[in-house]
Amino acid sequence: MTPSRNAAAKADLRRRLKGRDQDRLHLSPGWENPLAQWLGGQVGSWGAYCSLPDELPVETLLPKAPHLTWVFPRVISDEIHFFKQSGEWVQGRFTSEPSPDGPLVRPEDLAGLLIPALAIDRRGFRLGRGGGFYDRFLNSFRGVKIGLVPSWRFLPEVPVDPHDCRVDAVFTEQGLSWL
Repeated sequence: MTPSRNAAAKADLRRRLKGRDQDRLHLSPGWENPLAQWLGGQVGSWGAYCSLPDELPVETLLPKAPHLTWVFPRVISDEIHFFKQSGEWVQGRFTSEPSPDGPLVRPEDLAGLLIPALAIDRRGFRLGRGGGFYDRFLNSFRGVKIGLVPSWRFLPEVPVDPHDCRVDAVFTEQGLSWL
């Protein structure tokens, strides 16, 4: 990926957001219930993720929507592909990923995605970790895109480049907001 025109501003914001992992520890029990309730009316395959310490722990949400088929990302040659989990989890570039022998799920077969971010702004633009993996995937994805961040990372504005993609909604521990 070529350097963005806002690379310095994005790097600065990422630095300022680091070190606030302790906020994750203060989530109230049931923080995920509003999203689980909304997902109760959805069908099909949905992409999720294995959370890092500074991301909302989506693992507590998934058992509350057992009627959905949950699939997970693997990074292959700088692209995200979603797989149905089968067998053991493996350590990927950033976090646990589904086993490479699991079935690949085509983007057009996904009803929606739960997307991690370091921050998301009121327009729906997300600040990721800087690799562009999700932006490349989201560029052509037509399903529902829900970004998940702690409420203090739902910001008025994040630096944006032309390749950055928007999410349709943001979920924080305070609820679901459609943009």
